[in-house]
Amino acid sequence: MNKIRAMIELKTLLEGTKAHPAVGKEIFELILGTGSEKEFIRLLGKQLEFIRQLGNRVIELAQFEKLKDYKNLYSMHLEGKTFNIRVLYSYGINCEIFLHCFYEKEGKSTSEYRTHAPIAIERLKEMEDWI
Repeated sequence: MNKIRAMIELKTLLEGTKAHPAVGKEIFELILGTGSEKEFIRLLGKQLEFIRQLGNRVIELAQFEKLKDYKNLYSMHLEGKTFNIRVLYSYGINCEIFLHCFYEKEGKSTSEYRTHAPIAIERLKEMEDWI
């Protein structure tokens, strides 16, 4: 999939969701040019549909989790053959809010969350007036 088509599909997929402005750029930087764009977009679309259908009950599914050490912060797991990406998000009034996206290295989930959760929390504070 070429980069322009992937960017258009990702942009279309994220329309209608609330997200910190940096999230789209993070996703583009992590996935564009990897050759896994199509698989990532398909998986992200599926995960977004689960969130829309189940709301915060989505954490009952294995690919989602509530972060124990961080109030109101959740993680969406996007794992493919060549990627292992996490999207940290929260819930606002009637919607989910995507806050931060990062590549998780195998076996490093605890330390990765300690590094990346504060970024998501700060972005949520920034967005309080927008939501």
